[in-house]
Amino acid sequence: MPIPLKRLNALRTGRSLAAEVPASEPGRRAFVVIVPQCPTPREQPDAWLYTDRHYQTQPTRVLRSPSFITGFDILRIEHDAKYTYRAWGWDADVAWADATTRAKRVFVAAEDEIEAALAPWLNDVEKLGPPQDDSVLVNCPHPGTPGEYPHLWT
Repeated sequence: MPIPLKRLNALRTGRSLAAEVPASEPGRRAFVVIVPQCPTPREQPDAWLYTDRHYQTQPTRVLRSPSFITGFDILRIEHDAKYTYRAWGWDADVAWADATTRAKRVFVAAEDEIEAALAPWLNDVEKLGPPQDDSVLVNCPHPGTPGEYPHLWT
């Protein structure tokens, strides 16, 4: 089943998508996260539009054109179930540094490659949606390089 157009449009405007997937054992949670690779508003402000809709206190940003996207980072993140946004807030470094946290990263260059890259972890693309506050890492899917947290990539 192809990724729904509504979800593709979210990616095309620079937004991430995520879905919870089965974890390897009880007491753990796992997610897949798709992050469009594009310049940040700080790096290239003219690539972004600001809408009248607000998220908390800031205007919503949308990518001016999908042509700014250079590919998609797809991560499968698994961590202890205790690392929820409500309990840990934006303190993702603690969860990334936990020796039991794991991440797998796949980069695809084009939108039409996303579904195949997700296939080992997610069999129902209808589950993809905006990242939720369930996991401190889903909202901060930037584990850095293997040198920063070598345990993640084993």
